Amino acid sequence: MIETIVICDDLHCSMNHGSNDLEYAFYLRVGEQIMKKRWYSKESRALFKLDFDRQEKHEITCLIKNVNGDISSITHEVGRLELD
Repeated sequence: MIETIVICDDLHCSMNHGSNDLEYAFYLRVGEQIMKKRWYSKESRALFKLDFDRQEKHEITCLIKNVNGDISSITHEVGRLELD
């Protein structure tokens, strides 16, 4: 599950996953475009600046890669109230 919180113009994202053997990548999609990416690392958190049109739909996608290279993904829509 992806948790998000907006503080001023920063979108904080975190994955609640209890394994040290995983790597995480995060994408920020605004409308239909991927606007920002944070590539794979052991860090299960990401921070994105919200310098895009807040009237558009914002989604965070987290890609999770295990030690075998298998990748799964989870997408979370940032709530409209969070963006306002």
